[in-house]
Amino acid sequence: MDFVYYANEITSKTIIDKILPKGEQKQIRFIVIPDIINCVEKQTYTRLPLLNTLKSLVDEGLTKIETPHKMYNFHIPIHMGLISAITRSSLYAGQGRYSLFQDLRRMGFLSRMIPFSYQYPIDKIVKIFEYIKGGFKDGKRFKQTKIQTIKTPKKDHIFNPNIELFSQLERISSDLIKYNDGYGIRTQKNLQKLCYANAMLRGVKANDKEVTQEDIDKIVSLSKWMNFEFNEMREVE
Repeated sequence: MDFVYYANEITSKTIIDKILPKGEQKQIRFIVIPDIINCVEKQTYTRLPLLNTLKSLVDEGLTKIETPHKMYNFHIPIHMGLISAITRSSLYAGQGRYSLFQDLRRMGFLSRMIPFSYQYPIDKIVKIFEYIKGGFKDGKRFKQTKIQTIKTPKKDHIFNPNIELFSQLERISSDLIKYNDGYGIRTQKNLQKLCYANAMLRGVKANDKEVTQEDIDKIVSLSKWMNFEFNEMREVE
């Protein structure tokens, strides 16, 4: 996906020097970091600028940045999405309020994100081992998961908000308040964006600006894992 910047490790300097110029041109819209622990296991003076930069990037956007050597001004705030992951042990490592989880909570980072946690049930772990050992079980080859192709829209697709449908997401927003000390406003906005994303995956036409009950149902079905409870991963319809 050409609109995604993929990196195993990233710093605020990389974002400022390499990513933001392309973000301003909308060539890059998402940052994907497979394991964010590679970025945060650094000295405080390196870690905090990165987290603060990412926090602004995924919410209000970046308009002005000053460094000891350069100054950047953007006429339109630059927004990007962020997808990253971390193990449960790394997230909660540390004593009490010194864990990364509490750091992210204090700085308001968690209120800007939709958490997604899970653990594998035993039967799923068995299937994974069977696949690794040869890919067969009972004489039949395991089917590989097909990743859906995502194309970059040539133009921004603007959807019309639907109060009746979006009201069904308020339960999820309210449930997530306990993790981020917020009011659920940002969470509600992000959930609605996920509905828009699902509509795009369905293949809406250029003149179709409405989400449907199908989009709401998809997000609600996934909400079982939108928390820090590490529920067992199961297939959803």
